[in-house]
Amino acid sequence: MNEIDTVSIWTDAPDSYDIEVGQEPYFSWFSCDCCNDRLGGNRYDVVGLNPGDSPEDYLELSVCEDCYIDLVA
Repeated sequence: MNEIDTVSIWTDAPDSYDIEVGQEPYFSWFSCDCCNDRLGGNRYDVVGLNPGDSPEDYLELSVCEDCYIDLVA
């Protein structure tokens, strides 16, 4: 099982979030950390955490627009 499959609480990464604007995407050629899509495109930084886990057990991921919408919205 992939580590991301066990994570169920998602939020924008606090370092990349502007409360007035929201998060701006950035371009990357790296694959999406969620779906492993290898196409270049916009990426968003997100943080994931399992319910009941310590805040130190979070995952920081860079995800494509489709996964961002599925995870955060």
